[in-house]
Amino acid sequence: MNKILKISSITAGAVASFYPLAARAENYSDASTAGGALAGFAIFFILLMMIFWVGILLLWIFWLVMIIDIVKRDWKNTGDRAAYLVLVIFMNIIGALIYYFAVKRHLDNKKK
Repeated sequence: MNKILKISSITAGAVASFYPLAARAENYSDASTAGGALAGFAIFFILLMMIFWVGILLLWIFWLVMIIDIVKRDWKNTGDRAAYLVLVIFMNIIGALIYYFAVKRHLDNKKK
């Protein structure tokens, strides 16, 4: 619950920080509704692109962590390490998700 509140407050702060930009664009346009709509679309587009790139960055970090886990994990069979590396490297995020749900969670639960 705290994570959701933190994310929503960050998002609200980011949106509120763009308000002066929209108000300024609206004041300087001849047709205030067109200028406000354009500024609103620009703000929406900027926020959408920020969310997109943060998501891409998080997925890339997840992919990299899965590769590091494969390399550092003590495998009984060396062929398993090579097979999972090929899976994760060539299938990118889908391979990392397959590895995480099919292998990593299972092996981490065995340790406990």
